[in-house]
Amino acid sequence: NEHSVLVTGATGFLGRHVLRALRARGIPRVALVRSESAWAAQPWVSEAGAVQTVEGTPLDSERWRESPALRGVHTIVHAAGLVSHTRVAPEEMMSINVDGTLAMVRLAAAIGARLVFVSTSGTVGCFPFKDMTADEGSPYAEPIVSSWPYYVSKIRAERDAQKLAAHLGVQLSIVRPPVLLGPDDHRHRSTGYV
Repeated sequence: NEHSVLVTGATGFLGRHVLRALRARGIPRVALVRSESAWAAQPWVSEAGAVQTVEGTPLDSERWRESPALRGVHTIVHAAGLVSHTRVAPEEMMSINVDGTLAMVRLAAAIGARLVFVSTSGTVGCFPFKDMTADEGSPYAEPIVSSWPYYVSKIRAERDAQKLAAHLGVQLSIVRPPVLLGPDDHRHRSTGYV
């Protein structure tokens, strides 16, 4: 389990591809799963190879923080989150996306791991004009996305995680992918729109 990677959101489209990429490089993997039986029932789980699992969610990390599977974890890829583009009931999205991310910062500090937080390009990449662009130094797109709870939750998660990581001495990297398209979108989240 030396120098392994913990992947949250392991049953999602991105999590599945992260596990596959880590396997191709011979890197030991640990998947955070809501339930062992649901993980085992994934029709594609055999392609993931030998993956240790920890049952839980980012929000209840205090409960599973001492799991033997976490020994040797040096990197956490936090890809779990609630993706919804509705404006209805944003409280659950804020809790999962913000509080869950902060819990992963605390876990990284507790186990001495670095954290890669998967956010969204929508935090900086929503524009009023088609010729505008963004990069890692761009300001948050708050005036444009302020009525979209998903983007607001990701902006808040980024800001709060950066502050907490700096306070706790956690190496934090934030990645902001756009809409994810490609093969093996088993939930048809993004490719369903296409």
